[in-house]
Amino acid sequence: MGSSSRADYNIYLVEFFADYVWIFPLAWLFAIIQGNSRLRLPLLVTAAGAAAVVWEGGDWMERNRFLVPILPLLGVITADVLLRLYDQMAKRWRRAAQVLVLSILV
Repeated sequence: MGSSSRADYNIYLVEFFADYVWIFPLAWLFAIIQGNSRLRLPLLVTAAGAAAVVWEGGDWMERNRFLVPILPLLGVITADVLLRLYDQMAKRWRRAAQVLVLSILV
């Protein structure tokens, strides 16, 4: 494997989330904090997938193809967390949240 260390492989994961989808790790942490039992399996699968990528040593090609299989589950987790946060907000803050989300998406 050469002179690469496991710390180098962790950088692969960090760079992916920093470059492309920084909201996924935040949603993942919120889902754990909320303790939603429906998300236990997706959380476990995404954690195992990320651990497998680190164990394998990342990817030598661009576009992070090793993380593609866990992206749909990360999307489900993120959507569930955002819907729960939206439901918990007071009505007066919902319009501001809608405007904020639309401005981020655009």
